[in-house]
Amino acid sequence: MDIGGYLSESWTITFRNPAQIFVAGIAVVVLTPITFGILGAPLTAGLMMMYVNARNGKPVVSGDVFRYLNRTLPLFFGAAIIGLLTAMGFLLIIIPGLVFMAWWAHTGPFMADQGLSPFEAMGKSREIARKNGLGMTLLFMLVCGIVGAAGSALAFFGAFFTIPMAAGMLGLSYADGKSALEKGGY
Repeated sequence: MDIGGYLSESWTITFRNPAQIFVAGIAVVVLTPITFGILGAPLTAGLMMMYVNARNGKPVVSGDVFRYLNRTLPLFFGAAIIGLLTAMGFLLIIIPGLVFMAWWAHTGPFMADQGLSPFEAMGKSREIARKNGLGMTLLFMLVCGIVGAAGSALAFFGAFFTIPMAAGMLGLSYADGKSALEKGGY
């Protein structure tokens, strides 16, 4: 797993498409809390896939952040299941929570992109984490968290860029992991 490569590629895509990413970032940052988190998973999945599309030479369109609203309930319930299990894991001496967080990092993109159920997507995500190594996946998640939080720490408007960058990193790593699983490259 090339953490620096994902950060660099996400940075490049963000600043080659600043207006589109900024508008999509506003949608995620504003609509997620207004809807009590219900739209958080489909909007974030849309944001992740914007970066995957950019990598594949497709135009970056702000409206793509809404692409998975038709999967709101499955994505919300998938995120709720993962959130509940991860929280329970953190209550059990922290280590299980970290393991769950690493295992299921790519669940949302699998659900959105491939239409998998939460449990099917969790299995695929776990396979990617296992192949990348638990420690490397945890380090990657830490870097994504730092990138995402950096904009909020520096200035509120920075979050409209850094949250998409963190989502982009996850989306790009998902695309590589999915591709490797399909090719048997792990």
